[in-house]
Amino acid sequence: MKETSRKWWSWVVGAILLPIIIGVIYTILALMLWEGKVAEPLRPMVSIVQRTLGGLESCWGWLTATVHTSRWWYWMSCAGLMLSIFWPCYSHLRRRLFPSYRSYTQDMFGGVLWRWSWSRRSSAGECEPNAMKAYCPKCDIEVGYQRGFVELGVGSGRAPYYECTECKKEYEYMPAEEAKKRVMKHKRQKR
Repeated sequence: MKETSRKWWSWVVGAILLPIIIGVIYTILALMLWEGKVAEPLRPMVSIVQRTLGGLESCWGWLTATVHTSRWWYWMSCAGLMLSIFWPCYSHLRRRLFPSYRSYTQDMFGGVLWRWSWSRRSSAGECEPNAMKAYCPKCDIEVGYQRGFVELGVGSGRAPYYECTECKKEYEYMPAEEAKKRVMKHKRQKR
């Protein structure tokens, strides 16, 4: 508790009170200098104030001085100003129209590599994964859906599965709609 209050007070003193105190001292010294009433021990301080005020006056003169330059510099300055105004607007619109999740176009579900593209907009008003396809992660070939089989009279059977035509490896079956739900869940988390 004490450590937190110490940090808080040091911030108040450093960021608020110290600049106010320095400003008041500078103002008093400037007024004394203006009226010519400066005590001998304050002479070094007054010379610092004089140099600071002289520097500020020089900076102000430099900033407000008339400058002759070619129109090329003028147009470059205008272009820079326009760019600094319009670039944040463009970035904001681009983020709204093409959100970051649109680069998310593949993932592994159930040991199978799924790939998809994003539709423009759905009926709900948001982008959805489109053309979901399953690929063998080893061969990078689209896997074929196998219906599986059921043994008659026994009641046991084999669930549907995916099979790679190249390496003949079998993968757990997952309907495209289930994979689509997982993609949408990930999309909502990524926003």
